[in-house]
Amino acid sequence: MWWMLVDNEKAITEALAADLGRHEFEALTSDLHGLKTDILEHLNHVEEWAADEPARIRKEPLGVVLVIGAWNFPFLLTLQPVVAAITAGCCVAVKPPELSVASQNLMQDLVGRYLGPEAIRLVTGGPQETTKLLELKFNHIFFTGSTKVAKYVAAAAAKHLTPTVLELGGQGPAIVTAKADIDLAAKRIAYAKFLNAGQICLSVNHVFVNPEVHDAFVKRLQHWTQQFSGGESSHMCKIVNKRNFNRLSGLLGETSGEVFQASGKKGDNMLSPTVVTDVSIDDSLLSEELFGPICPVIKATYNDAVRQTNSGPHPLAIYIFSSDGSEIDYVLQNTISGGVTINDVLMHYGVPGAPFGGVGDSGQGYYHGKYGFMAFTHQRTILEMPTWMDKLMAFRYPPFDMKNMKNFVVKNNLGFRRGETMEDQVVGGSRGQSIMGLGRIWGPARLCASVLGLGYLANKILVSRALNHGTKAYFDWNKEIVLVTGGSGGIGGETVQQLASKGIRVVVLDVLALNYKAPSNVHYYKCDLTNYEQLQEVAGRIKSEVGEPTVVVANAGVCRGKPLLKATKQDIDLTIGVNTLGLIWTIKTFLPAMVSRNHGHLLIVASQTGFLATVGITDYAASKSAAIAIYEGLHTEIKHVHKATAVRLSCVSPSHVQTQMFTGVKSVPGMSTMTTEYLANKICGILLSGRGQNIIVPAAAGMSPWVRVLPDWVRVLLQDAAAPAFTDLKPHDPFKKTA
Repeated sequence: MWWMLVDNEKAITEALAADLGRHEFEALTSDLHGLKTDILEHLNHVEEWAADEPARIRKEPLGVVLVIGAWNFPFLLTLQPVVAAITAGCCVAVKPPELSVASQNLMQDLVGRYLGPEAIRLVTGGPQETTKLLELKFNHIFFTGSTKVAKYVAAAAAKHLTPTVLELGGQGPAIVTAKADIDLAAKRIAYAKFLNAGQICLSVNHVFVNPEVHDAFVKRLQHWTQQFSGGESSHMCKIVNKRNFNRLSGLLGETSGEVFQASGKKGDNMLSPTVVTDVSIDDSLLSEELFGPICPVIKATYNDAVRQTNSGPHPLAIYIFSSDGSEIDYVLQNTISGGVTINDVLMHYGVPGAPFGGVGDSGQGYYHGKYGFMAFTHQRTILEMPTWMDKLMAFRYPPFDMKNMKNFVVKNNLGFRRGETMEDQVVGGSRGQSIMGLGRIWGPARLCASVLGLGYLANKILVSRALNHGTKAYFDWNKEIVLVTGGSGGIGGETVQQLASKGIRVVVLDVLALNYKAPSNVHYYKCDLTNYEQLQEVAGRIKSEVGEPTVVVANAGVCRGKPLLKATKQDIDLTIGVNTLGLIWTIKTFLPAMVSRNHGHLLIVASQTGFLATVGITDYAASKSAAIAIYEGLHTEIKHVHKATAVRLSCVSPSHVQTQMFTGVKSVPGMSTMTTEYLANKICGILLSGRGQNIIVPAAAGMSPWVRVLPDWVRVLLQDAAAPAFTDLKPHDPFKKTA
């Protein structure tokens, strides 16, 4: 097809001149340039687009397809979808537009000479031939034309359940606000109405202009309209036929507005570009899509323009002219259209790699580049299951055991409670639960999982079995006692309150007083976790007054926020004392009872800084890295030393959480931020599941552990990127031990 266009450039431009009176420059830039650009994009990317994807997703041609072109750009709008269909591997029946007689005849000759008949066939004729074509069963129909005809095409396709792409039009407005560049807006809108005599589905149908700048805009619009079309040497196109010429002339004759018509060359079906002002909303010119060189101008603010636009079908395009971002955002947020160009016209049509299509009455489906390729492609999912997987999946076969339902439970990973909305939460990154977030499988195991391409369910089962030693554990929450360290506020405080709201008994260990009103099932004990003897004494009181804790949330943490060389001995004693020694003393105090009963759950709140240290938090990061190591080591000891495989161990590594301890953290690109409520909800979800888990929060940050195996230059780049967030860290100091 490329050589067909190159070899016959002169013949094609002559055919377009005969059909539409189109100047050679316009024919080359509009029809041929766009078509050749699309061919190159398909040739350059077809291997990439057609390649199988993991899992696998194979792209297969839909089969024999029908393409019905449009007369206003007969080569571009007919052959562009043909390029996509051929690239996808389809055989194409092509119906060129009969109104562009010269173009149709030339296309019939060229396609027969340049393109193989086994791949593409042309069918010429009028509505009768098109109707006969639509009675046949195609695997896909691509239609470009009017909304009225599209309804017949869609109805015919529906009889065979044939998918369609419908590229239509609509009454696309231009909205000119008081803050627009008036002369530039007028020039570009006049150009849109001049190009192909306004016979473009994307053309400006009418203009809304702010009353403050209306007169100035109209003056410049009239100037540019005359400039583009004046004189006998005008490059103005003609209207395609007498019927459309009479239709436009009739609408113009019925208008109640003031008509300004530019002078220009005369001839059959020549209609000079026309500006009509003082147009009311119910004017004849706004009764239908104009598809011609008539430009009605309506006085309206951008707010009124939006309301009026929304009162009709969704347009194919909206053009906004303004220098005020808030005005532009208002229009974008409050309208629906196929596409938008800001401070210009038509340009979004040619953006490489972007989809083009309408919405509602202006069309359905997309094309251009990859989107055109996909329109003619079936995405076929192919999964080859290893035979050895049958042992892991044996629970699915009858006779059924309801205990196996746990393999199908969809856990609540919403990240918010009943009654809350997503807007109530401030969480960076994706909310989606990725496989990375289900558990961190280190080194060869993770690599093996990737290579084998294990499915989501299989991976979930393997992770869960590994973290829970292949055993089951049952928790009776009417009897369990949960102990939370650092539960006076922040993450711990929110966790306490969420658990207490479910009727669970909770014990709080903290050196600080509670900053919330505790219900009767919450028991507070003041304790310095760095003092092992004091902790033992308080633990004895808890056991005698409340009972033996069966679940421990090791949440207590301190960050002094100073570079290591500027931190005092007191700073480091406090950080390492609470975050590391306090964690160890807590474990040694409460875990032995769980081990002896082979029942319980220890959850350690670590941090993603345990994988990547940066400015001001070196000692804190070291303590959190130690927490992760303690979790991993304990997990192995529980199994091999204590044989208490029903005791659950979990580790939660969050990113930045909005607590008083980190109020000085600055936001940097790529850093996730979450509320204490969000993280507490995750913690409670793990506890209530009764299963040990090792998760990154949010799940979108699931690649954090990989920092340890990435090249050093990557690690340094990540540290440099994070440094600005912590360079001036002034965390909340509840202890007031140091300056």
